[in-house]
Amino acid sequence: MTSPDGTIQTVKSDRGTPVFNLRDLAKVMDGAYQYELTAATSEVQEIKNPQNNGRGAAAKKEMFVPFSANGMFFVARGVISKPEDIKEE
Repeated sequence: MTSPDGTIQTVKSDRGTPVFNLRDLAKVMDGAYQYELTAATSEVQEIKNPQNNGRGAAAKKEMFVPFSANGMFFVARGVISKPEDIKEE
């Protein structure tokens, strides 16, 4: 995740969904936050390119199907808001 000031933070989870909590930050800045989520699903697919199948005993014919998503959210006055909900006063 990238904060409005450009600080990059990483949240990892070996199993399940990683959780990022704004309360964990020392100071929550107003502004746009960007995120990127990458994971592997429980679905399996055949490896099409043999160069990416590992080496020797570690070689595999299948891999987990990857998943990725990215987006942005906004914080205004310490609250996560949709852009259309933010109004200047």
